[in-house]
Amino acid sequence: MHKNHQKISGASGKRCAVCGGRFGMVRHYMWRAALCSRNCCERFRIRELSDLRWLGRDPAA
Repeated sequence: MHKNHQKISGASGKRCAVCGGRFGMVRHYMWRAALCSRNCCERFRIRELSDLRWLGRDPAA
């Protein structure tokens, strides 16, 4: 059986990296991740900071 890899990889590029929502007129980008809104940008930033804290790296230092 043939698998259509183009469909699988193309579907993830059409959705927001944080919430999985569809894009509107404007896409926001942060660290090469396409985001649908400023709220998702803030969520992405908060998640990134919590990951850094979990790893023991203080972003303020």
